Amino acid sequence: MIKKKICYIVFVFVCIILNNCTKPISKEDSITHNNLPDKIHQAILEIETDDSIELAIEVLFFIDNEKIVFKDSCILGEIAFLRAVKIYYLNGEESYLDYALNGLKLSEDCNDFKLKAQLNNLIGIFYYKKRDYITAEKYLKKSVFFGEQTLDKSFVIDTYYTLCHLYIAMLKWEELKGVAKKAITDINTSGMKPKRLKFFYIYWAKAQYFTGEYISAHKNLKRALVETKKIDTLEYRNIESYKEEDYKVYRNIYINYSQLYKIEKKFELALRYRERADSLLFFFNKLDTRKKMTFLEIEKSLKDEVILIKNQQIFNQKIIVVGSILFVLMSVCSIYRIYTSSKKLKIALHQKEVLNGQVENNLNQLKITHKELGVKKNKIEYLLKLNEQSIFTKTLKISTYKDAVNNVMSIISELIDTNDKVGVNKLMPINIALRNIISEEEIWEDFKIDFEKNRPNFFKKLLNIHPALSITEQKHCAYIVINLRSKEVATILNLSPRSVETIRYRIKKKLKLKTITLFDYLNKL
Repeated sequence: MIKKKICYIVFVFVCIILNNCTKPISKEDSITHNNLPDKIHQAILEIETDDSIELAIEVLFFIDNEKIVFKDSCILGEIAFLRAVKIYYLNGEESYLDYALNGLKLSEDCNDFKLKAQLNNLIGIFYYKKRDYITAEKYLKKSVFFGEQTLDKSFVIDTYYTLCHLYIAMLKWEELKGVAKKAITDINTSGMKPKRLKFFYIYWAKAQYFTGEYISAHKNLKRALVETKKIDTLEYRNIESYKEEDYKVYRNIYINYSQLYKIEKKFELALRYRERADSLLFFFNKLDTRKKMTFLEIEKSLKDEVILIKNQQIFNQKIIVVGSILFVLMSVCSIYRIYTSSKKLKIALHQKEVLNGQVENNLNQLKITHKELGVKKNKIEYLLKLNEQSIFTKTLKISTYKDAVNNVMSIISELIDTNDKVGVNKLMPINIALRNIISEEEIWEDFKIDFEKNRPNFFKKLLNIHPALSITEQKHCAYIVINLRSKEVATILNLSPRSVETIRYRIKKKLKLKTITLFDYLNKL
């Protein structure tokens, strides 16, 4: 019994080890094969809403490391977009164009307007940097077309941002005003991309001061400062207190203030803001370098994690091998135990079959015996019935004899009383002899003997319970037990049926019977 328990404990332990070792090692909210499409969409959304490509790097690393191949053209287009963005952010190489064009081609059959807007915007940026402004404007307008068909305006706001840069390079100030105003309206209406708002105020101000709207330009530059939490345009804060994400904004605002004051011929203010802008250049470049280093660190940490997972998998495989060996040994042990148990079970079943055969034979014998006993019982019941009938007949005959003797005795008594010629001395002995023939006591004893052949100890039981019963009442009880009706008893005793009923009523009253009949009560004795 103890060995069996130990075997079960080892078996459960092996199962737990195998279960834990075969579980994939993953951190919370990690990328898996099941949630990969959702992670791709989430990565694209983070690029658009937060300008963050950290999740995109993780997604692409997972796809490349697992060598996952998709057949859906829409998902392939999204992956191409992520690869293009990654190259654009990290290296700034122009090779991202191939991914962007391939993604645009793959997305032709998709109804994903957001993806089309993003890809056209990315291609427009490429041609803008190549100074091919005509081609850049064509792709950017396509991006605006697709972006304006979506409810999420964040996808078109980025295109407005690129278009502003394009129109600045092309010196199209009126077009720049229109795009900046449209972008500001969309941001204020939808609440999307609020961080871009300050840039559009800057671009709007630039278009205004190049078209002579100096006062409006000042207002929009001040709005840009308000958006970056710098209310007083003349206040100069310690550079080290700036938040890193504000470096680019402040530098851009200061450059535009410098240009505005230069056009207004306020050269001292122009020089002061130019110096501020130049002082931020170092921190801006440092921030850009730090961002690239962060992305590289993400890739490195992902590679280290893959190595760790592989080492853990090797360790798990070793444990699985050991567990498998233990499992095989346990299985062999269990099979042997099952074999021996089955053998014992077969022997027990054979013994059970033998016993069942014996029981069946005994049962058949019992049935035969029961049948024979039934026949004997019927015979006994028949004999008892005959005996009861014999008792009834005998009783009836005795009664008849008694009546005949009594009649003879009555005649003799009458002769003695009325005829003097008859000798009294001669008739009296005859009368006495006749009286002795029909002695009541002998008749009663003979009746009891015959009756108790069918009902052993009946009178003894009756008198033990009811000792006050007379011999006549005992006789009536016997007549009731053998199921003699009142008329039959009346004939035997030479009484009227009413007298017999009266006697029976008195017996019932004497026995204190209320709910049960005399027949049922006496039959139970």
